[in-house]
Amino acid sequence: MSGIMLACVAASGGSSGGGGGSLSLPASVFVYDLQPAPGFAQAQISLTNAGVFQVLTSTGSYNEDPWLVPGTAAADYEVLATLVSGTLTSGTTGSWLNLGTTRTWDVSNTYLGSDTQENFAVFSLGIRAVGGSTILASCDVYLTATVGTLR
Repeated sequence: MSGIMLACVAASGGSSGGGGGSLSLPASVFVYDLQPAPGFAQAQISLTNAGVFQVLTSTGSYNEDPWLVPGTAAADYEVLATLVSGTLTSGTTGSWLNLGTTRTWDVSNTYLGSDTQENFAVFSLGIRAVGGSTILASCDVYLTATVGTLR
C-alpha cells in the first residue's frame, strides 16, 4: 500500500525585492508516504532553481505551483529552513541558502522490522531577496515517512 498526501492551504507570498517578479508558497505543505513493512518510505520537497516547487515520495514525484514567476532569476533569492521538530534525513537548516541551486529537504525511512516505524520533520521555510531582511514568502512543511501499518 502506498499513501501520498499533499495539502496546500491558503497561498501566501508577496512581491519580490531583487528580480522584479513575484514569489508564492503555500501556507502549509503536508507530504506523507506509507509503505508496508519491511520497506522504504520517503517524503521530500524541493525548491528548484527553475522556480518549481517539487514533491517526491517513494512512489513518484510531481510539480506543484511554481514558487517563482517564470523569467525571474532564482539566484536573486535565498531560502532559510528552520527545523521545528523531528529530524531531517537530508537538507540544510539554520542558514540562508541561495536559490540559484535547487534546495531539497527529505525524510526517509528504511525499516526491516515487521512493526511500524515513523520518521518525520516539521520545519518552516522563508524566502527573501539576496541580502534583504524582509521575508517575501513563507511556508510550514510537514514531512512523514512511515513503514508498517496504521493502527
